[in-house]
Amino acid sequence: CLQMAQRFFLPSSLRDKSLSAALYQRIVDAYHSHFGPDFAGWAFMILFVGELSDFRKILAQAPV
Repeated sequence: CLQMAQRFFLPSSLRDKSLSAALYQRIVDAYHSHFGPDFAGWAFMILFVGELSDFRKILAQAPV
């Protein structure tokens, strides 16, 4: 989950950092900023499921 947040929401300078309380808060803030506090948890789950290999196959086959 950290790798996903680093890839999608953090600047490249923070992508190789280990998780700290400050980095965790930046990730939470990024989700809230992008999706709003009401949908941040939902968005996280959708992005997480999209990273699973079984769902990647389904998404690759889905019509656009």
